Amino acid sequence: MQHTLSGFVKGEVQLEIDNLELTPQEAQSTPEPGAILGLLAVSSIGALARRKKG
Repeated sequence: MQHTLSGFVKGEVQLEIDNLELTPQEAQSTPEPGAILGLLAVSSIGALARRKKG
């Protein structure tokens, strides 16, 4: 694969890429919406309890 870059440097610059390998990565796990809503509910209850005490 060869690319020609021009306009960056006086004249032309040749860029050669050889033996390019792409390896897939493992997918990252995403928390379920129910878990997020549960954490939000628990933190809201905690904030309300703290507000009533203080």
